[in-house]
Amino acid sequence: MELIAEPQEILNEHALSLSLRAWFSETDRWENLVFCLLRQYCDQDPEKARLAVTVLRDRDLVDFDRLSSLDKIPLEFDEAFSRVLISSGFSEENTTRAACLLTQVVGVINNDCDGKIHHILRHHGKAIRDELINEFLFQNTL
Repeated sequence: MELIAEPQEILNEHALSLSLRAWFSETDRWENLVFCLLRQYCDQDPEKARLAVTVLRDRDLVDFDRLSSLDKIPLEFDEAFSRVLISSGFSEENTTRAACLLTQVVGVINNDCDGKIHHILRHHGKAIRDELINEFLFQNTL
């Protein structure tokens, strides 16, 4: 009984700070990944990339489940996606690149990660963490 009471006490003690913390959903992870992809692979500045993701989200154009369910991107969807990116300052070349990239990433996440964005992020996050730990340990030995 004591084991159950202790976590409950900790939860009660920190309830206010926990309610202020943003808990990420798969949707949040996906939108952040889309932002990073647009930023990196389309060579776009952060403000324009963030604006694009926000507008795409609001127009239901980057919903992971919706993209997963499409065998082929319908023309009207592709046109709407392109209009949003172009109005956000993306070039036509980068707009095409972004559409292809997101389609490929959705396929990889579905095929290799059971449709779970956090699986791919966790794998790469652990690699980054380990690399940073090794780098900091090396610096401490100098």
